[in-house]
Amino acid sequence: IILAGFSKSILFLWTNNIYIAQAAAPILTLYAIGYGILVIAAFPYYLQYAIGKLNLHIIGSIIYIIILMPLLFWLTQQYGMKGAGYSWLIINIFYLIGYTHIVHNEYIPKQHLDWLFNDIFIPLIPSILIILVMKYIFNVVEIVSLPQLSIISITTLVVSLLSNPITNKKLIIIKHFRNERSK
Repeated sequence: IILAGFSKSILFLWTNNIYIAQAAAPILTLYAIGYGILVIAAFPYYLQYAIGKLNLHIIGSIIYIIILMPLLFWLTQQYGMKGAGYSWLIINIFYLIGYTHIVHNEYIPKQHLDWLFNDIFIPLIPSILIILVMKYIFNVVEIVSLPQLSIISITTLVVSLLSNPITNKKLIIIKHFRNERSK
């Protein structure tokens, strides 16, 4: 999320070249979002692996490549480097929405929408909001410095952890345990 939200600053800090940062930032943003989606879409693979049935994974991967290659070729021809980023983003969105639904339907029916919204989208909202707020706060500056980027990263991580239901349950257990120990 941080890489997608602050791609220009990260590229500038990495290359020390504003031209490269400005030219490549939109593409990096697309790839960062696409990879973030792919990370989430990998969880149904873990489910299949745990069950010991990888048939759908193999079929899904073949279909993924069959769709990606022409899409990549066409969008790159039409839009250049941005087209490659868009093809990566589009294929991963469809993979997350379509393929994961098929896998969940096969192995844990009627769980897909609950997983997608309660376990994926809702926990992501606070992190996305923090990035948007930080972008607004630091919008005065074209490029965010390394200390500012560090503050943004730590803030996003803390908000993400605190807004996660699993972390909240563990914090409640720790608090309860400490209260019991102090008695």
